[in-house]
Amino acid sequence: MPVKPEDMPFLDHNGHPIPLYSPEGFDALSQLWMQVGWSVGYPFAQSWMGFPLIQFPQDVMRMQNLITQEQPTLIIETGVSGGGSMAMYAHLALVYGGARVVGIEKTLRPQQMQALAAHPILGPHITVIQGDSTDPAILPILRAHTQPQDWQRVCVVLDSSHRYDHVLKELRLYGPLVTVGSFVMVMDGALKDMAHVPNGKPRWETDNPHRAVQEFLQESPAFVLDTQDMHPPYTFIQNNTLKIKRLDG
Repeated sequence: MPVKPEDMPFLDHNGHPIPLYSPEGFDALSQLWMQVGWSVGYPFAQSWMGFPLIQFPQDVMRMQNLITQEQPTLIIETGVSGGGSMAMYAHLALVYGGARVVGIEKTLRPQQMQALAAHPILGPHITVIQGDSTDPAILPILRAHTQPQDWQRVCVVLDSSHRYDHVLKELRLYGPLVTVGSFVMVMDGALKDMAHVPNGKPRWETDNPHRAVQEFLQESPAFVLDTQDMHPPYTFIQNNTLKIKRLDG
């Protein structure tokens, strides 16, 4: 059933109506769709080549754009869950010659990890390390599972715990690994907007990845926000403010 403009009374910060069929209306509608979709568990219905992928479709497209444009040779992901995102990154990287994808996960799902490792196309490109992603002892293990040529273009995707303190520790640990011109993508920045929707938690207003990124940027002048690839008006990565790009060493 088509939505009628009069059925969607969005208001701006001054209390004035926002036209539904406008860029501002699309942004407001997208945010509402995201909040409702998250509340009913829509991201958990997604998969990549049969591996669970807990992401909204627009964020999947956004990561696809990033990886095919940046063409990293090493993708480090914290928090692998069912392995769908690692499968996606490795699959997309085959377009430009392939990349080593290393996932770091504290609690592995053995059946899905075994299936991923046994995949004839993706398995050879993927490594999973079990451990706490904030533990500095992970770094030498990471080095041991890669080759020198893997480190030509390094990007990092942080998608494990989304607590403020955890994300900040990860940024400080993995940020220095990112090569000049590449990026760190911190997932689920929109968590702060889910604090008061059904199944949300009020602490998310301040205990979220967005806050960690802002603090990291203040203490790390080599990194800046990068908004060049911003196409969707609203995504769970949160309007690109959580993509930070390394400018220099």
